[in-house]
Amino acid sequence: MGERLINEPALDRYFLDKIAPLHPVLLLGLTNHTNVLNSIALKRLGVDEDEPDPIGGFFERSPGSNRVSGRINEYAQWAPQRSFASMTTIEEGAESIRRLSTDCLNFGITTIQNMSWTPADRYASMLELADPPIKIRLIRFPPSEAGRRLVGEGRSLPSSIGPRVSISGTKWILDGTPIERAAALGHPYADDPSTEGKENFSASEVKEMLRESLELDDKLLLHAVGTAAIETMMDAVEGFSTVDWSSRGLRLEHGDGITPKLLPRVKAAGITIVQNPTHFFFADILRERYGEKQKQFVFRTLFEEGIPMAIGSDGPLNPFLGLLAAVTHPCRPSEAVSMEEAVIAYTYGGACAEGAGDLKGKIAPGYAADLAVLSQDIFSVSPDTLPATTSVLTMIDGEIAYRSM
Repeated sequence: MGERLINEPALDRYFLDKIAPLHPVLLLGLTNHTNVLNSIALKRLGVDEDEPDPIGGFFERSPGSNRVSGRINEYAQWAPQRSFASMTTIEEGAESIRRLSTDCLNFGITTIQNMSWTPADRYASMLELADPPIKIRLIRFPPSEAGRRLVGEGRSLPSSIGPRVSISGTKWILDGTPIERAAALGHPYADDPSTEGKENFSASEVKEMLRESLELDDKLLLHAVGTAAIETMMDAVEGFSTVDWSSRGLRLEHGDGITPKLLPRVKAAGITIVQNPTHFFFADILRERYGEKQKQFVFRTLFEEGIPMAIGSDGPLNPFLGLLAAVTHPCRPSEAVSMEEAVIAYTYGGACAEGAGDLKGKIAPGYAADLAVLSQDIFSVSPDTLPATTSVLTMIDGEIAYRSM
């Protein structure tokens, strides 16, 4: 579903039941923060008629009742989606991983960091069978239920499966995105003053996430888009005044709502920001949400402040789309960065965000020979031609994993 359908309240189970009364239907939102299911799909995926809201998410309800309407949000929709993903066999999952690996090699991608919808133990089995040619870091993405987060998922897994698959880190999502007006802004949306978004977890729960990461010696990734969600995160981080979070690898995913007031706090905490520039392509929608004078989506400023930066995808796999968005920044052109800065953030920055900055991500003695020869010189071509870039040769650990001819 695109932005329009995600935000259409009339699109619910009853509407879908009229169209498809005999078949399960699951409509996935563009951002994957809001999905819509018909009645058969709700039943197949184990959602009761009066299913209680899990911590971190909510079911929309039919007017005047407690009956779920089929519109499900945040952690309420990730559990059913995980049930859906688990319907595939281990063999089918392994084949999907092989296809993904081939796509990565065609783009010159040598490592991906993935928090899969498939439960971590099951995904690990798929990875083991797939024996992928690329390096894959599996990040735990636990679900929740009424009253608690299921923090134990995947804890029994080893730290690695073979030479190219590692398992580390846990990701929690503290708010939604501006597309569905769920990023927690701390002030009303410009195009809908009735809402200012919503934080998925309380301040005490965020603090508990940090405590767990310390106790378990586990790297923590926190998705926070809106300013209010980032402030809650920073308050919790600063509550652990003796902890060196830079050495703990704490990551802030997105951080679109970082304000000038928050900048020194983020920098002082030593947090790594992982930005996904393809989100900048939603410039028109974002201007509607924030207003013409919005000051969100700083990017170049983060580099100038010396904040550790990484670029990821969280969208189309093509890294050259991300580089195009980074060097043009359709939302705020003044916040665009140079190609050199973007490439460093995408390669070495990504390796550092993984906790592997001493092993890969740059060409230097002792570093992994994970290299790509590209089809054009991305430092000299016109930015609009960047998405057509491919790899003609991809090397992993000094071995050729892909050659175009």
